[in-house]
Amino acid sequence: MSVLYVVSTPIGNLSDQSDRAKGLFNSIEYVIAEDTRVSKKLFMENKKKVTIISVHEHSPQSKLEQAVKFLEKGDTVLVSDAGTPGISDPGNEIVRLAVESGHRTIPVPGPSAVSAALSICSWPVNRFIFLGFLPRKQNDRISLLKSVKENFGSVVCFESPRRLKKSLKDIETVTGDCEIMVCRELTKMHEEVFRGTSSEAQKHFIDPIKGEFTIVIRETLSENPGISDETILAEIYQARKMGLTGRSIVDHVTEKFPGTKNKTYQLEIGSR
Repeated sequence: MSVLYVVSTPIGNLSDQSDRAKGLFNSIEYVIAEDTRVSKKLFMENKKKVTIISVHEHSPQSKLEQAVKFLEKGDTVLVSDAGTPGISDPGNEIVRLAVESGHRTIPVPGPSAVSAALSICSWPVNRFIFLGFLPRKQNDRISLLKSVKENFGSVVCFESPRRLKKSLKDIETVTGDCEIMVCRELTKMHEEVFRGTSSEAQKHFIDPIKGEFTIVIRETLSENPGISDETILAEIYQARKMGLTGRSIVDHVTEKFPGTKNKTYQLEIGSR
């Protein structure tokens, strides 16, 4: 069986490409790319002829299967337009098919807008949840934001310039005027990092807005110190008597005792 190398590529600055990735580009003959026009730039210095096939979010299943057949011919590189394949892009489907076909998958880590943004946060980011691109429709966007409102950790998401201000407004609506960081064009010539509140960000970014955006929302909840472990455990046991399990128990308890989600989760696991 062959190897599928899942290779991270620069999100803006081409100098961020790792030597390991460059070595693969010079030795591998088969490439699966999101956009061949973009990826060909990475292989311009190659002396070896490269066969590239394009697979994107609108590709039919037959195209995905055709791409995976590259692995029957030899080791293959998977790249996205920018960043890490499989992280908010169609690369994960290629990985799934490769694994199901019995091929080995090897990550070649590197640039990622998610880790780049988190690395320059001015608050602790030990825990975070990544949402990818926020939904295009406002109702879906608000629903998703509400679902992670009680997440104990920062929230990271991508957004397009066309929907940036609408999403910032929805973030304010759901979480209040919370602290956020908005990164524009990370690692590129016009890189900009805005730190402030969601309302301030709406005023800062003026039309016409251009670029690619990564938003980091600071966690808005902290643990409720007024509820003891004994009280939470008693409610956990009561929930089990009601027939609830796992996540349902956590949801039941945190609905009764807001601000105890992280503690409840740990106590529920520890009391099994």
